[in-house]
Amino acid sequence: MEQLGAISRVEFDSEVVATWLDQQALQVRRQIAIGSPSDIFEASQGNDGSALAGPALCICSVVRIRERNLLLLPTVRSMSTRGAFGRTTILLALLGLDVPYTRLVNATAYARFAPVRLHLRNSAMGHALIASDRAYLTVDAQGVAATPIRIEPIDFAWDTARHLFRSSRLDYFPGMHRDPRYRPQLMYLFSRLRLDKHVLDRYASDWKSSQRIHEIAILTLDEGCPTGVQRVELRERNWVSEALDGFRFTATHVSSFWKRRREATERFIREVAHIGHIGETRLFRLRIQHRLPVFSRELFRDVADTLTSGVERSTRSQYSSIVEALCGGKKVSLITIAGKEFLGDRDFWEALAMGTSEGAHASIFLPDPSVMEASLRPQVCEGIKLIIRMLESGRATHRNFALALFRCRARFELAFVEDECCLLLSDSGQLESRVVERNDSDYRVFRSYADHVIGSAQPVSAHRIHYRRK
Repeated sequence: MEQLGAISRVEFDSEVVATWLDQQALQVRRQIAIGSPSDIFEASQGNDGSALAGPALCICSVVRIRERNLLLLPTVRSMSTRGAFGRTTILLALLGLDVPYTRLVNATAYARFAPVRLHLRNSAMGHALIASDRAYLTVDAQGVAATPIRIEPIDFAWDTARHLFRSSRLDYFPGMHRDPRYRPQLMYLFSRLRLDKHVLDRYASDWKSSQRIHEIAILTLDEGCPTGVQRVELRERNWVSEALDGFRFTATHVSSFWKRRREATERFIREVAHIGHIGETRLFRLRIQHRLPVFSRELFRDVADTLTSGVERSTRSQYSSIVEALCGGKKVSLITIAGKEFLGDRDFWEALAMGTSEGAHASIFLPDPSVMEASLRPQVCEGIKLIIRMLESGRATHRNFALALFRCRARFELAFVEDECCLLLSDSGQLESRVVERNDSDYRVFRSYADHVIGSAQPVSAHRIHYRRK
């Protein structure tokens, strides 16, 4: 039986790190090879003394895109009303990694979980990781530099565990992962997380070295705006003030870890303000906009696409349209091949609950696992298991939710918002994601396709669902 003694501790400390590392595969332990640092949060490389400001440990992410190091810097304007931003979601998308949201949503018996693993989602998006959640920042005559902490790969696992905890708990409230009542559950989830070689291979070969930052993306989350992503170029004279705003996010963080380091962070802020420049490092602001407090997690994949291409992308806005429609009390019918983009999204279920009193209803049409190709069957089965959990827990009821399994071959995924419009969600390389209004000539074509799929579907309820356990 695996050692789980570390879960009795509430602090992410050297003992927790050592216990977690012992549970990893031998090849992974050798690849991480952190040694025995006296301080697990010390820099992976010493400071050469040339800095005009710093070093200071700050909340940030560093990823290499086309040989240019990008620093993702949250600001005090980055937090949503629910206490989370989405920087980890953006990072995972940039790395081309997929996490098992569907398996975890509304499932809190972490101690009985099989190991939780990350999978490759899009190798083409696989940029190189340098620092996941924190790094030592300095400013010299050339600009900003970042040095990861010594246990960076383990810190990535810890950050991912916290992200999964926040993303899968339907009862999540701001700071829940720090609450002593729930901290042991987070520790259990962390103990189940496994980093495989293909995840560690996402790190840049020189990640342990101090890295020159070429660009800083100042991240802001703006509620009450049309849903989408905006890249805003900043005038050079505003670069220092924008960077300081990002550094203040660390200085004002409420966790005990960052409170203990507040003095060093504030000294770094004063030093940067005094020298009045950040060298040749360029800045831009990335505005992540959403109309309602709940929105699709796919919005953050649009952020990753925007960072990759340098061009504003909103190809997945239809998923947020589904969430907004449910929140507004509308009836939505979804034909999907696996459904993980919304079934595993906490906000989908939250929007359904919020809109139920106004008449919201979600009808989900999934392939019958018994007749579909083997490679997709596990994803569909996980979706069905999640639906069972939601129905059995009362999070979804016959009043606001229906499930049916279809036996015909689905070519693409789409959703109908009542009889107002059709949302093309994904294409399998055939169709571009878009909104098809009712007066569009294509609307009748997609309506006919949907009627064909729905006509082959059999409605099911929790006690009638049969699926192949994996």
